[in-house]
Amino acid sequence: MKDVKQDLTDRLLLLRSRYEVAFRADAGTGLAAEDLAAVVEAGLHDSLESALAAAHAIVDPADLATVAFWQTPLGVLLFAAGGFPHADLPQTLAARVLGCSRQYVSEMVKSGKLAAPHAKSRLVSAYGVRELLRRKLDKFVN
Repeated sequence: MKDVKQDLTDRLLLLRSRYEVAFRADAGTGLAAEDLAAVVEAGLHDSLESALAAAHAIVDPADLATVAFWQTPLGVLLFAAGGFPHADLPQTLAARVLGCSRQYVSEMVKSGKLAAPHAKSRLVSAYGVRELLRRKLDKFVN
């Protein structure tokens, strides 16, 4: 599995290639893709709005609609930074993002550690998942 910086670098290089083909231009000016990826990654760790905007511009919108993307290191970091586009998400997606079972997510809802919009809903609060994820990531960093 790719790390966050490599995933961002690959996506930036693909965007550069698309730009060069579409506009028959050399996009070789400015920061190298690896340097820009490092800047965006650092900004996502700090939940900077500019980094969120940059990451959303880099990631294909079709990827944002897939469970597969949100369980990648880049997807997890983007989620933790507040980049998930909806207020609620299915418990199965929450489990993938958090790296746990759906049953554990269900137990967190029942115990009140994670909010659900309705009592019998299979949805959970994206904000609640984000906070749990940020605490989990903080343990790895600190």
